[in-house]
Amino acid sequence: MKNWMRVVLPPGIWVAGPLFTYLLVMGASWMIYSASPFQSNAYQLLFPFRDALVMAAAFSYGVFRGYRFHPICQPEYLDYLKQTAWTPQKPLPLGPVHFAWQDVIVLLILSVTIWPAPFSHPLAPFFTMTMGYLLASMVLFQLSHLWKHLYVIAFGCSTAFLFWSQPTVSIPLLILLSVIASQGINESLEKLHRKILEETISGSESFNYRLKMFGQDSIKRLTGWPFDFLTSRKPTFFFMKEEITSIPRIHGMLVSLLVGWSVFAAALIMFQGAEIEGDYWVELLSSDSTSSMLYLTQRVPTVLEIVQREYFSPGQSIVSQEALPVLMVLGLPSFFLFILRLSYYCNGYNPPINLWGRLRTFRWIIPEYDKVFVSPISILLIPAILIPASFYIGFSSLFTGPFIITLMFLAVMLIGPKRVEWQLTAPCRLTRPAKYRQGDTDGFIEL
Repeated sequence: MKNWMRVVLPPGIWVAGPLFTYLLVMGASWMIYSASPFQSNAYQLLFPFRDALVMAAAFSYGVFRGYRFHPICQPEYLDYLKQTAWTPQKPLPLGPVHFAWQDVIVLLILSVTIWPAPFSHPLAPFFTMTMGYLLASMVLFQLSHLWKHLYVIAFGCSTAFLFWSQPTVSIPLLILLSVIASQGINESLEKLHRKILEETISGSESFNYRLKMFGQDSIKRLTGWPFDFLTSRKPTFFFMKEEITSIPRIHGMLVSLLVGWSVFAAALIMFQGAEIEGDYWVELLSSDSTSSMLYLTQRVPTVLEIVQREYFSPGQSIVSQEALPVLMVLGLPSFFLFILRLSYYCNGYNPPINLWGRLRTFRWIIPEYDKVFVSPISILLIPAILIPASFYIGFSSLFTGPFIITLMFLAVMLIGPKRVEWQLTAPCRLTRPAKYRQGDTDGFIEL
């Protein structure tokens, strides 16, 4: 039994920390109950912290199960499989990638630990564990270049998060996404096996999952400065193949829509939180534990109710009444995206003449070079124009914020010019970036 369960469990030190904290919380609750067992339910004050701890443990376990057991995430594991007769029809040596019966036992244990008087819905451990597993599977799909599965899971998780207070919607959706993720994992294992066979037949290390790409710099120091700046093999998006030098438009659009949809889900949860009645803690400490357990799912307005109210009667909620400072926070991501886009293009590629030179020669605009500023300027103008316009029209901040975020990301990813084409054709001065130190002897290849 121990070996059967041990296959899917994390290392013991990872389990000991949350378990010790949980026992401390329950011990403190028992001491409070022992001091006044019949006077009040004050011992339940620690139950929200207890449930939050269990939810974090369930989420972490889901991430562990979705990421740890796939060979694509462990180079040593992958090298071992290359030297065996493994096929996708055979079980993996270190354990299953898909959910197994052992995971059901872990889920039952986590569900029991939030009793008595659960702070939220009893299915919350299932929600968080499945969400962690799906988020981890997105990393697998990125490494395997299974983009359809990646985007379906990403949009689905945001939607399930949006309906967190309606288990009748979110739970079936998570089950459907789990089925899709299972199919994607099977496809990734088959693709992995095909690539291993191709590599074995060709006798070369042609297939690289780029596990180390996450920690690498986008500009590879292949030959040192300035020769690195004259090559066109510069990946411009961390989850694309290394040979791709620009973001495909379909990916730029989908990523922008995904960011906007995720922001909309987070904003709607803020609106729901503003609607929670102030007597929640009174009910939490009441003698009726059932009403305390189901408070969040019964009293919080649904997604449809909030969307209808904000569309037909904007400005009625507490969040909408303070929408101006909330929307002004969008200036921070716009400034960050402005700096990111500008530095990503212009780092080491200075204009042919400085500002003073432009003024003296009356060459105030150099179209071949200055077209790189169209996207950064658009990023700053989008919130500067749309935020006042939304207040003038009377549009709810629930829709304005995600719409502005989506447009900013579209400006970052889709507005040209293409980075490689601009860097190779624009009239610019190549300057040595800080990372290329003067005394760096590894910057050049010895011939």
